[in-house]
Amino acid sequence: MIDGFSDQETLTITQYAHVASFNNQGFVEAALKNALTGLDPNTFIGCVYGSGVEGNPVFIQMIQEKMPVFGNSSATVEKVKNPRVFFSTLASLAIPYPSFSNDFPKNFTGKMLVKSAFGAGGHHIRFAASNATLAAHEYLQEYVEGESVSILFLAEKNPSAKAHVIGFNLQWTSPTDTQ
Repeated sequence: MIDGFSDQETLTITQYAHVASFNNQGFVEAALKNALTGLDPNTFIGCVYGSGVEGNPVFIQMIQEKMPVFGNSSATVEKVKNPRVFFSTLASLAIPYPSFSNDFPKNFTGKMLVKSAFGAGGHHIRFAASNATLAAHEYLQEYVEGESVSILFLAEKNPSAKAHVIGFNLQWTSPTDTQ
């Protein structure tokens, strides 16, 4: 296991634990590379990645080069993390979504959120100031009142694209002035 903490509970259930440093964007790339170098791929049947990797297709590709990945490939994550591809896919499936833009829409009177295309878990989301400068990987999305809910599902890899719902998540948030 490659982990940012390797707390006592983690250490009791794993034969191998490597602590890799991380920051607000996930694992530090050099630390993840170092941890992967120390792994013998013959001792693993594959990798289930999570926090610290899930929003970064480059990191997933690094893992894929070492062992099979159980979950979305780096190519899939790259498509999902591209706002134009993601939202056009939603539109083609008639799935409603709040409007998004790379610039503030003219005459917009509502609230906008700034989101990172490679963000995961929501910590990257903040309210946009009207004079906000966006980084290359950021975009704006219309803010909609309501509860923040996500769904965990398994999708089949065939053209019929069946999804099997595992569960729903309701975020427990502590809003701040900026998030």
